[in-house]
Amino acid sequence: MKCPNCNKEVSPEFNVCPWCGYRPKKCSKPEHQDVWLPEEARFCPRCGEPLSGDNNEKDSGRNTARKSGNDDSPNGNLEFDVDGIRFTMIYVEGGSFMMGAQSDDEDDDNYDPDAYDDESPVHEVTLSDYYIGETQVTQELWETIMDDNPSDFEGDDRPVENVSWDDCQAFIRKLNSKLRDQLPRGCRFRLPTEAQWEFAARGGNESIGYKYSGSDDIDDVAWYGDNSNGETHSVMELEPNELEIYDMSGNVWEWCQDWYGDYKRGSQTNPTGPSSGS
Repeated sequence: MKCPNCNKEVSPEFNVCPWCGYRPKKCSKPEHQDVWLPEEARFCPRCGEPLSGDNNEKDSGRNTARKSGNDDSPNGNLEFDVDGIRFTMIYVEGGSFMMGAQSDDEDDDNYDPDAYDDESPVHEVTLSDYYIGETQVTQELWETIMDDNPSDFEGDDRPVENVSWDDCQAFIRKLNSKLRDQLPRGCRFRLPTEAQWEFAARGGNESIGYKYSGSDDIDDVAWYGDNSNGETHSVMELEPNELEIYDMSGNVWEWCQDWYGDYKRGSQTNPTGPSSGS
């Protein structure tokens, strides 16, 4: 199905085009909502019912999501505003890549002399389109949603730390509740899978093949032991990677949705990780 505004392929369950931000007119009957209609349409061509959907210039409330970019460079990013705190979800076009790393063969895929044993075997992964945060979750966003700040190194623009996987799940449940009316249909916030995280960290389909996320020089893109003075730093202070995502190689460790466990050999599509682990 194509968006009537930008003519790009879209999934019928979305209620916002990821390319141009268009909010389509739809019939109120669920069985007819697989058709996107242009702004000038007023009635469903199948049943004659009035169409739902406000015009695309209206603001839908205090907690809003909107498309960034323009028709010349459609990137599909979504910007959210939660009680005055803004954050961006970066659109990642799906694709295939070699996941993992190995230190045995310089001529083979993803050779890295510093690779850990649990990064093998290298294997092909294919992912569908998805969104991922432009930055690590900041303390001001966490505190807005959770009403507390567990971080040792305090600062509104610094990433939240001292949070467990379960803490993150509680944060995500509250974030989904607060923004449930602003998300594209069928979409919810969650942690990325490890495969999604790694594909985004490598630069997705725009990857140049850097050693670190966005550069071969770690100081360009990462806060780490030698330059951080032993503390976290504000997000977006260093350079982003090829997808304009920040701090994927440093600042704080980041949780993924799936269990920690051994990699499987062979090609995989949209893997969700091992069924058990730690």
